[in-house]
Amino acid sequence: PHIAYYDFTHNDLLYAYYDGAAWRFETIDAPGDVGRNVALSLDDSGRAHVSYRDLTNLDLKYAWRGDPVYRVFLPISSRDY
Repeated sequence: PHIAYYDFTHNDLLYAYYDGAAWRFETIDAPGDVGRNVALSLDDSGRAHVSYRDLTNLDLKYAWRGDPVYRVFLPISSRDY
């Protein structure tokens, strides 16, 4: 299982997955109020792709998990909502 979720305590976007032996937890994006309205998809290689709202900067953002582990955040749109 792979889970992307919003941490209401710290206002961060988190990611959890089970690697076959143990649960792994990672922070995808922080600081600020990021991670609401999160959507997660896996590609053919099992890498996570996540879209979510960044309320601090009023952006829709996209992040993916590469190999080796890295994350890239791209604002998709910016508007006042």
